[in-house]
Amino acid sequence: MFRSAVVIALVLVVGGSRPIGPAIQQGSSIVVTESGPNFVITVPVSQLMLTVPKRGLVPDKANKDPTYFKFDNDKETLIVSGWFSPADGFRSIQAFWSVESANWTQRTGTPEPRNVAFEQMGSWNIVFYDIEMQGITSANARAHWVEAGTWIDVHLSKTSDQSSGLRGDLKGLLKSMVVAVKRN
Repeated sequence: MFRSAVVIALVLVVGGSRPIGPAIQQGSSIVVTESGPNFVITVPVSQLMLTVPKRGLVPDKANKDPTYFKFDNDKETLIVSGWFSPADGFRSIQAFWSVESANWTQRTGTPEPRNVAFEQMGSWNIVFYDIEMQGITSANARAHWVEAGTWIDVHLSKTSDQSSGLRGDLKGLLKSMVVAVKRN
């Protein structure tokens, strides 16, 4: 019971913070459609679309922010969330992480991120980190794709009392996501 409470607390707290900069355009809303085994996510004014495999993910119906998407897989304690923003808001992964990690504990109420690592995977710029609390690990990836005037910020998190393999799971999921330019 206690372990479940810690997992729930970590999942709620590390859900992600908004990227630096305004929403892609005032009044624009994320559009999520289903296409076979995938969700397709876009914003009407963006030239990009993000395809995410369903993998047991369910759209978060409680989400009220029209510029934010969030999916949960409670069985795997997996969260996929993010935003579409203007490309000029993204300077670099290091600049993003500097702002994101500033005053972390005061802002989130969780321990400082551990095992921080930066990677480039194709066009994704990623910062991986772990949050550990009471023997539970929440592995996280903040992945950024910038193209065609759009910055896609994806936050992946998976929480478990078995820390081995979590980061590999997130890498596998990220590799299965596809960003494409919309056809006119």
